[in-house]
Amino acid sequence: MAKISFRQGIVSHPKNTSGQQTFLDKINNNNSVTLDIGANTSADPVVVTFAHGDTDYLYTESKSVTMAWTGCSTGQDYWLYWELDLNTGEMVRDKTTREPLTQATQPGPSHRVPGQMWFDTTNMVYKEWQGSVWLEVVRVIAAKLSNGTIFQSFSASADMQDYEGTQIGTQLGQRLRRRAGSLVYNKSGKAIKSGKDRQFFTTEDQFLTGVPTGASLRINNNIITGTAQCPIAAYQIVQYNEYNKICLASVYEQGDKLFGIVESDIETGEIASFVTEGIVFNEEWDWVTAGVPVNTPVYIDTITKKLTTTKNIADKPPVGMIIGKQEIYFAPRLFPTVSVIVSGGGGMTAAQQTALADVIQLADINAAYITSHAIEFDALKDRVATNEADITALEDLMPTFVEKAGSEMTGYLTLAESEPNMPYHATPKQYVDKLTTGFQATFDSGHWSGTTAKYIVIPASIHGMPLGIIYDVIVFDDMGNRLSSEYTVNDTTGEVILHTNGPAFSGKYRIK
Repeated sequence: MAKISFRQGIVSHPKNTSGQQTFLDKINNNNSVTLDIGANTSADPVVVTFAHGDTDYLYTESKSVTMAWTGCSTGQDYWLYWELDLNTGEMVRDKTTREPLTQATQPGPSHRVPGQMWFDTTNMVYKEWQGSVWLEVVRVIAAKLSNGTIFQSFSASADMQDYEGTQIGTQLGQRLRRRAGSLVYNKSGKAIKSGKDRQFFTTEDQFLTGVPTGASLRINNNIITGTAQCPIAAYQIVQYNEYNKICLASVYEQGDKLFGIVESDIETGEIASFVTEGIVFNEEWDWVTAGVPVNTPVYIDTITKKLTTTKNIADKPPVGMIIGKQEIYFAPRLFPTVSVIVSGGGGMTAAQQTALADVIQLADINAAYITSHAIEFDALKDRVATNEADITALEDLMPTFVEKAGSEMTGYLTLAESEPNMPYHATPKQYVDKLTTGFQATFDSGHWSGTTAKYIVIPASIHGMPLGIIYDVIVFDDMGNRLSSEYTVNDTTGEVILHTNGPAFSGKYRIK
C-alpha cells in the first residue's frame, strides 16, 4: 500500500549517483528495451501508479526484464507503457508511435485513428481509439523513446530527466494524498474485481464479511467478466458464447447456459463485468409507480433482452424477483426450467436446432446493436426527415428550371461575357455587335515602319476581333477618302499588317 500525492505516473525508479534513470536501456542490435533493476544503481524498484476512475492501482517491477519492449527501430519515436489487462489484471508492456493526449474532452476527428491514446481527465482514465469508439484502458507511460535512441521523461515535471510524478498534470499536494493499493489475485492468478464498473479490488479497499450474498458485496466470484462481442446496453442479460467472450443471452437457451446481467453500457471489444446472482439496483426502475407488487417475478424480454414482468415464453421460468422499489433479486439458477418433450416425430432434428440457434443468435446481436445505438438511429431518422423536406422543396423548385430540350423562356437568358470558342456555342449580343461594327482606330504618318515598302502592324490584342474568321480591312485618309491599300492577315495569331509603296500618310482604318 502507499499514500502518494499524485495520480497516474511513476512513483520511484532506480537512479545513478547523479540522479539519472538507469531502469531503461536500449539494445540496438535487436531494437529492444531492457527493464534494468540491476546493480550500480539506487535500491529503488520501479513503482508506478495507475488512475482508473476513482481507484488507484500500485504496481512494482522488482526484477529485471530482458527485451521488455521490442520492435523499437532507430528513426521512429515511441511511447513505452505498462498496461493492466482489464479482464485478468495481467501486466503487459507495449508501445505506440502516436503521442498520447491529455484533455477533458474527446479529441477531434483528426486524432481519431486506431492506436491513438487519450487520458480523459474528466473520468480519470486512459482511452484508446479502436476505429469507432474510445475504449477504456489502464496504462502508464514508462518513457518516450525519441528517434528510437534517446529516452525522455513523460512526467509533467519541467525537467525532462525527472521521470517521477504525475503524467497528467494533477498534483494533489501533501494534504490530499491518495491511497494506491496493489491488485488482489485469486488462486488461478486472475485479479479480483471490485464490482464497481470495471475496476479491480485492491489492498486498500474496505469490505465486510458475514453478510448475505448480493451485488452490494462483490469482491470475488459473484462478479464474472468477459469481452463483449456485441454492443450491450445497461441491464441487458448476457451469456458466454466463446471462451471469456459474451453477448446477449438467448431466451431459448435459458437453463442451458450461465446468464448474467450487466449494469452499464458496454461497447464491442470492452471488458464487461456482470452479476450472475445477487441484488441488482437500478435508479431508473420504479416498480411502485408501475403498480408492480413485491415478489413479482421478472423475465427476459425476447426482443430487448432486458428484464420485464411479462412472461414471453410459456415454458421459460423467471430469472429474478422484485424485492424493492428499484431493486430485484437476480438469480436465474434458483428457478426451475420446464423441459418439454416432443413425441411422435414432431421435434426438430439436431441440424434444425443448430440452424435455429444461429438465427436466434444473429437476431440477438442485431437487437443489441439497435438497443445500444438508439440515439444514433434517432439521429438518422431525423436526418432522413430533413432530407425528405429537402426533396420536397426541390420538387417544388423543378418547374422553374429550363428543361434540356423543349422548354420556352418568358424572360431574357444572360450568357457569360466571354466569347464563344467552339462551334454551336451560344453567342452574346456584344460579340455580334463587335463583328458587325468592327474595330476602328486612327494612325498618323509616324506609325509606318520600313523605307520603300512601308507597313503598320495591328496585333489581335489591339483590334480584339475573334480569331479564325476572314477580316475585311478598309483604310481612309484624313479627309475621309477610302484608299486602296493592301493588307495581310495571320490566321493563327489574328495579326493584321497594312502595306503601302507610296509615301507615309495619316488616317484611320476599320477591321470587320
